[in-house]
Amino acid sequence: MSDYTGFSEDEELQEGNFLMLHFDAPGAESITVQLIGGNSNVIWLPVHGIMIARIESTEQSIMAVADYGPAGAVIKEIPLDGLTLESE
Repeated sequence: MSDYTGFSEDEELQEGNFLMLHFDAPGAESITVQLIGGNSNVIWLPVHGIMIARIESTEQSIMAVADYGPAGAVIKEIPLDGLTLESE
């Protein structure tokens, strides 16, 4: 992808490997996501459960937390080592 300005006006950050994922946790009060590793920003649209991240390396991972209030939370780490990136 190129010329995507949602992350930054910095031209170097407007190109690269972007990953979009949809998260759904029925019954959860909230879901939060975080990109682990690297310096990339994440766009998180909680109303839609959509995350868009600029992936710099397959050594990164995504941490998702579904908060069920008094019932506790479910935490999942999603490794990205299975991705094939156009450029790294």
